[in-house]
Amino acid sequence: MPDPGGMGDRQLIERWRARAEEVRVNAEQTKDPSARQTLLRIAEQYDLLADSAERRLTGSQPTPKLSG
Repeated sequence: MPDPGGMGDRQLIERWRARAEEVRVNAEQTKDPSARQTLLRIAEQYDLLADSAERRLTGSQPTPKLSG
């Protein structure tokens, strides 16, 4: 299915990864712990979107994330 914004799959993945990083930067600058956690969860969701799209694009299996 074509992207309605005219963005290709790779560009969309890069956009989601960039947004995840932007949200993480905002989280680091936020003093409210609850807001910080919410922002970090949002960033994680952007990463998951990018990971999922990348797997579909490459046909690869998910890579387990190491906790740390």
